[in-house]
Amino acid sequence: MTAPNPRADSASKSPSNALSPLAQARYGGQKTCPISGEPLGSMGSAIPVTVQGQTIYVCCRGCVAKVQRDPDGSLHKVKTERGEQG
Repeated sequence: MTAPNPRADSASKSPSNALSPLAQARYGGQKTCPISGEPLGSMGSAIPVTVQGQTIYVCCRGCVAKVQRDPDGSLHKVKTERGEQG
C-alpha cells in the first residue's frame, strides 16, 4: 500500500486545473462526469461514450459501465448540465 501523494491531491483542487474554454468546447459544454460528479479530466483524459447517438464524457472506465447500465439517466444529467432540454 502506498501513501497518498499530497501534491497530486492539491493539484487536482487548484483553480489552474479548472477546465479551460478549449477543454469545455472539446467536451461539448460538459464539465463533470454524470456518474461520479468529478470534473472531467481530473482522473486523466475523459472517456467518450455514445448514448442514443450523442457523445457524452465520463471520468474513468468504471463510469463507462455505469453509463451503459443507465444510459437514459446519464444522458439526462449531461443535457441538464449543458442547459439542453429533453
